[in-house]
Amino acid sequence: MNRTKSWQYAIFLTLGATTLAPLEANAANYSLGSAADYNVVVLGDYNLINTDVEGKLAVGGDFTANTFGVGSKLRGNDHGNTLVVGGDIDLSNGKVYGDAIYGGSATIANDVGFEFRADDNTIIRRADVSQESPLNFANLGQNLKDLAQRIADAALGATYTEISETIAGGLATTITGATTSVLYEEYGSDVTLAKFTGTDATENVFNVSADKFSTLKKLTFDVPETAKVVVNVEGDALALGGFGFYFGDQDCNPAGGDRTVHMWCRDRSQNVIFNFAQASALSISEVGWMGSILAPNADIDFNNGHINGTLIAGSLSGTGESHLHLFNSDEPPVETPTSVPEPTGILALGLVGAGLSRFSRKA
Repeated sequence: MNRTKSWQYAIFLTLGATTLAPLEANAANYSLGSAADYNVVVLGDYNLINTDVEGKLAVGGDFTANTFGVGSKLRGNDHGNTLVVGGDIDLSNGKVYGDAIYGGSATIANDVGFEFRADDNTIIRRADVSQESPLNFANLGQNLKDLAQRIADAALGATYTEISETIAGGLATTITGATTSVLYEEYGSDVTLAKFTGTDATENVFNVSADKFSTLKKLTFDVPETAKVVVNVEGDALALGGFGFYFGDQDCNPAGGDRTVHMWCRDRSQNVIFNFAQASALSISEVGWMGSILAPNADIDFNNGHINGTLIAGSLSGTGESHLHLFNSDEPPVETPTSVPEPTGILALGLVGAGLSRFSRKA
């Protein structure tokens, strides 16, 4: 079986366990396929204002940007197309660090630069900008939506035990599964603390309701450092932000801005993904987000903050910055015909976004 064929059987999920159960002894494969190459993937339009995307960007609709950067942390000249747009581009006062392609029309101001830079930040060469047939965003979008829904279905099929008790001035609720638990401390209408504890060294999956998540003040992960973490968030329209992220006892945004702590947390965040399969609208603000966001159905308004992870949205706008600390997407395995049977009676997730490939530019 060739590599393309084998990717069709890369990801298997079964229902009925707290974690996403594997087909065999190995853990479930959380692969974003070729979409994993991109810092931000927007299926519709993206309006970028006064900020930057540090990695590669793919936009299915129109891309409008003012005072911006795309690929600002990319170095060298072998990373292919930094900017891929299915519709029109309208750019002013910014820079793209790599080649750019678009499928519609282009309005590019004179103060926009396209270039490749070396590790020492010197310019290697001017980058190319060309009108070409972009990737198949319709297929990409459907694959990402299917992935989000299947992760949600698997997580919601789990069984949990809920115990509540009164604490000083509020309520403590612990929701426990086979290898995971979530402790909520609630005071009035707010959730002061949500502590996600997982014991599995490979993967831990948590379900969170919109009403608790939207009033959260502090979010703590207490999981093995090597484990994948999936937070499945139920709900349609959510406003999120204004809370702090912790790994164990470590505040990821400490007073004084300790860079060593920031980078340690950003490395940890590459194993974390938040799945918003049901969401049609997300408002995110005033937060240094630790982890990736999978929200292919959502119109996201992201302002006054940054994300350390991969961001996948239906549409996107705002000043939120995307840092180049991508989700540790599992590589689809390459199998031989004798070792990979045809899947029956299970959910088989194929390669997400098989169309995200490197393009040849016109001469």
